[in-house]
Amino acid sequence: MIEPIHIATMGEHQLRFFRRPINDGKPDFPWHSVDDLYSCLGLNREQRRVFLRKLKEFGGTQTVATADGIVTIAPLYMAQGCIDAMVEEGRVPDSARTAYALAETEAMKQLMAHLAFGTDAWFGWMKAAVNCHA
Repeated sequence: MIEPIHIATMGEHQLRFFRRPINDGKPDFPWHSVDDLYSCLGLNREQRRVFLRKLKEFGGTQTVATADGIVTIAPLYMAQGCIDAMVEEGRVPDSARTAYALAETEAMKQLMAHLAFGTDAWFGWMKAAVNCHA
């Protein structure tokens, strides 16, 4: 069972963030609950199902067990792409980008709490996380 590393409030909904679901020791940016993000962006239940199905077809998501049940999680770049597309289509305000960035920053603090900001170890971790999905 996997526990969230951070739970943010975005709009009127909660957004859960998780560690990389594959326990291989590689640095990675926070993963997010896909359904939580879609709720935060105002998608109704049917829209969330359609978007989730398409995202799973794209690949790169993982299904994990949580205390709240089975959850599909996805890496940071998928959330950013979804939010950017919805902003460009006029479905959500530009402030959604900022709200997500602030939430994700708090999750990052949890992941990197063992590293001192600006040290070689910190920069090394960040470089490895950037290259994780390349």
